[in-house]
Amino acid sequence: MSSIKIAELRPAGSELFQDSESFLHELSDGQEIDKVLGGFLDVFVATAVNQINVTIVIAPNANFNVSYQLSAISEQLSAFISQFSALSF
Repeated sequence: MSSIKIAELRPAGSELFQDSESFLHELSDGQEIDKVLGGFLDVFVATAVNQINVTIVIAPNANFNVSYQLSAISEQLSAFISQFSALSF
């Protein structure tokens, strides 16, 4: 009959943590350890729309209408994207 020694039981996958090698030893201060790398920045602005109208209802008879020209918004968005792209994470 087979016998199992309780002292030799280990959780499944524990051998992965018993290895002396680790990816943390591969990282130096100048590499990936202090930065976030990768990702994708994609901004889409519809050019067929020239104006955005927003109506804010404050009370039943009190409406607040705002119109935005997309040219002004796209200029601000372009400035934001260029500043954001210059950042290093």
